[in-house]
Amino acid sequence: MQTKHKRCLSAIAAAVVILTTVCLNVSDALAQSSWGIINYEISFPSGPDTADFVDETSFRGIGFEGRWFQNQRQSLGYSVDWNVLHESTSDAFSLGNTTVSGKQERTINTFPMLVTGHYYMGPDKMFFTGLGAGLYFMEQRFDIGVYSFTDSSWHLGLAPEVGFSYPLTYDVRALLSLRYNYGFQASDTTLSYWTLKVGFAF
Repeated sequence: MQTKHKRCLSAIAAAVVILTTVCLNVSDALAQSSWGIINYEISFPSGPDTADFVDETSFRGIGFEGRWFQNQRQSLGYSVDWNVLHESTSDAFSLGNTTVSGKQERTINTFPMLVTGHYYMGPDKMFFTGLGAGLYFMEQRFDIGVYSFTDSSWHLGLAPEVGFSYPLTYDVRALLSLRYNYGFQASDTTLSYWTLKVGFAF
């Protein structure tokens, strides 16, 4: 089972690299009409299923985006991210019909893979709102003592976003945005968390 999960994570990582390479190459060729974006992401768990399992702010996240402008106000694109939520705790935890306690390591790996649309306002695309829709791969890992339990699931999801961009040079700009990630219920689990994204567009 662990080998299967490792293969899945490797495949997702490879997809991130391929999509980012394509995006950046296209951005070089179409500098006036597209952005290739790299984001550093901070995550905040929310909702009962996510926050009850991991309830600490996470500083482990990275994201890649491609946005192609249809006109001065609208863009279509993609977003691929990797967010790691982690917590060390000794709180009691229900596992099936059993309540366990002791030193625990709880981890959620999420991989949002979304199609996105954005609308821009203000001078030089300074403010934007957006919506992403697609798939979330979620892996939950629970370690206690010498025992480890892992569960993975795929979720259909939505991701509304608001943000700000500021040009640094002719072809580089800084971005700051807040996104709400919501993965609809699958395998009796709903995924819900916020991400604060700080990035650069090229």
